[in-house]
Amino acid sequence: MSDTQIKYANLPSLGAMVAFLQRVLPGQSNRTQRLRRELIEFAASPSAKSVLLTGPIGSGKSTVARIAAMLKRVAHLKQDEAAALLAGVKTQRANQIDVNYMSSWYVELPLTGLVETLADAQLFGSVRGAYTGAIDRPGIFELASYGRMTRDDPAIGAIVTGGVVFLDEIGDLTEALQAKLLPVLSGGTFYRIGQEGKRDADLSFEGVVISASWRSLDAQYFRPDLLSRIAGTTIEVPGLSDRLEDFDNILDSVVVGVVENLRKNVAKIEKDPNAAKEWLNNLLQNNRITDEARGTLSKIEWAHFGNLRGLTAAVERLVSVGITADQIAEELTPRKDYDSGSTSTNLLQRLLSRSPNGGGLAANVRAIEVEERRKLREMLAASAKARTSLASNLRISETQLRDQLRQLDRQRLGGGDD
Repeated sequence: MSDTQIKYANLPSLGAMVAFLQRVLPGQSNRTQRLRRELIEFAASPSAKSVLLTGPIGSGKSTVARIAAMLKRVAHLKQDEAAALLAGVKTQRANQIDVNYMSSWYVELPLTGLVETLADAQLFGSVRGAYTGAIDRPGIFELASYGRMTRDDPAIGAIVTGGVVFLDEIGDLTEALQAKLLPVLSGGTFYRIGQEGKRDADLSFEGVVISASWRSLDAQYFRPDLLSRIAGTTIEVPGLSDRLEDFDNILDSVVVGVVENLRKNVAKIEKDPNAAKEWLNNLLQNNRITDEARGTLSKIEWAHFGNLRGLTAAVERLVSVGITADQIAEELTPRKDYDSGSTSTNLLQRLLSRSPNGGGLAANVRAIEVEERRKLREMLAASAKARTSLASNLRISETQLRDQLRQLDRQRLGGGDD
């Protein structure tokens, strides 16, 4: 089924929405077309107020969240009005949507590493004197509802959508915060910290909630009543391994974003426009991505190396530093000397290969442990087969494996691993 063959074919803004999606989510694979179609269906339904984005780490869920928010903003408009608004949406660095264009009614909050003692204020806001150091500040739901303006004069985008809140990595939310979030998403009232129960201080949120998680949010560690409210619609964002047919289109899109970001950075450093232009031209001329480099990049298993995020980092190095695609491919292939021999020998080799940074032995060993845990999490997030094999080898269930991965995450949050 193509982008336009959907049940909302009579939507006035459909043509503008399809053109926008083809620009920011390029490709013609079945997975890509399905993603675009599901986003339009979500945006076109006035009753659809929540969507859960799933998919592997680095697949671009935050970008898709911003796309979904923009589609909600224009879905009710006429074709020319929607096209004019969507044409103003700028992209940056691997086609990430520039959130500044939407900041009057769209608010996002990463929940990974959220400090629980400050979380209430970030979510619901606070008033001066509510606690030591408290100031008058709105929470994210209030910001989205009134568009960073006031109740008496809300932003147009906030009026149209009710405001859009993006909760990134909602699977990292603690049980206590899950309980506090539930009343807001149930359409109930809430208060800023320090104004609980006071007359004329009650707030409510009737906008759109977009959530994202690379984990499976099963009921064993995530409240089913909260899950039912955030997953009114579920959309899977495919990783690069599921969109191999689109690799050239994706790579072209990434290169455009990287070059634009490079242009901005060069302009910041070199104030002379002519010198900045010459500098940029030299970089791009000397470090072009050849057909051979494209072929090399397409063979890398990006599911294990950050998906779209990893590809973007590789392209940045290709364009700005001049490293070759072959060098990147070699770096992203497990080194044989790490796969054999004793643990102490491997650790010594890892330490010898690290760049000097002034840290002592203990600091560098901890850094290596952090890298290994991160690689393990990303690999298991990307591969169901790997999760099944590991659980079987350890003689535990996949549910127990997920729980133990969460324990690793809690250790990560406590120890500073990102």
